[in-house]
Amino acid sequence: MTRSGRSKWEIELNTWPRKIITITLSLGICGFIFYQTWWLFLAAWITRDGVPDPEIYERAVAYDPENADSRFTLAQIYNYSTEHLDLERARQQ
Repeated sequence: MTRSGRSKWEIELNTWPRKIITITLSLGICGFIFYQTWWLFLAAWITRDGVPDPEIYERAVAYDPENADSRFTLAQIYNYSTEHLDLERARQQ
């Protein structure tokens, strides 16, 4: 500890350039994380009601192609639905 009671690793933000740099870095990191997770959130949001509509789940798979739950639900819709029966597309999912 130094004489002022602060650690030697602590960065003081007592000047405007340091504050602006810190705020810019924080917003940049938050923006990057938000951009990376936005598509996952959007895919989950459009399928939240559980309506067995293949158009909804096709959009969810387009937003998040790695989501196995959306693909499985879409395959079940194509395999078991009398209205949207398409065995080839069910196999693809």
